[in-house]
Amino acid sequence: MSLNSLFTGLSGIQVHQQRTNVVANNLANINTTGYKSQRANFEEQLSQTLKEATSPEGPVSGTNPIQAGTGVRLKSIETNFAQGSLQTTDKNTDLALEGDGFFILSAGNGARYYTRDGSFGFDADGRFVNTSNGMLVMGNLAEANGEFTGGATDLEPIYLDLQKELPGEATSEIKLSGNLDPGSIPVLISDTAFTVASTFGGAGVTGAIPET
Repeated sequence: MSLNSLFTGLSGIQVHQQRTNVVANNLANINTTGYKSQRANFEEQLSQTLKEATSPEGPVSGTNPIQAGTGVRLKSIETNFAQGSLQTTDKNTDLALEGDGFFILSAGNGARYYTRDGSFGFDADGRFVNTSNGMLVMGNLAEANGEFTGGATDLEPIYLDLQKELPGEATSEIKLSGNLDPGSIPVLISDTAFTVASTFGGAGVTGAIPET
């Protein structure tokens, strides 16, 4: 047995080991959020020509070359970007993408990172971050009128000012509504003063119910 046959067989063992690694990695990440499975592709290695082809000579036809295969090698490892199944979580800050696209994250060093993992939340400073690595979620903030005017080059960290307070504004009237018992007897009442205890930020209600 020549050494070539040993190397040819060894090439098959090596690439199938690499394929096994890819399959094992897919299985290990079966519950990883946003993971995309991979597939190993093989191709034949260049053949070794043992005898050149010959051309026809007179009544004698030509002959084909004699070539021996030298084994197989790994051609590529492809990532499957097909849409995965969406799952419901108990967090209203978790997001998912349907179709093509990625969430864009930043580690604060100017570089951008792309992920399909939408496990997001707000940190103590009000920054919208990926909860698995702490990277900042990038996006376009809406204008005061609710419109988005920025583009892909104008991305900035999504931030929620947790300390911001909206100034209160006094009102001159309130409206009350309720369900009445259809079997009760209507009663005409005059203005009735009432007071509601302060429940938020010192706000309260004092006034009267007009006669109806």
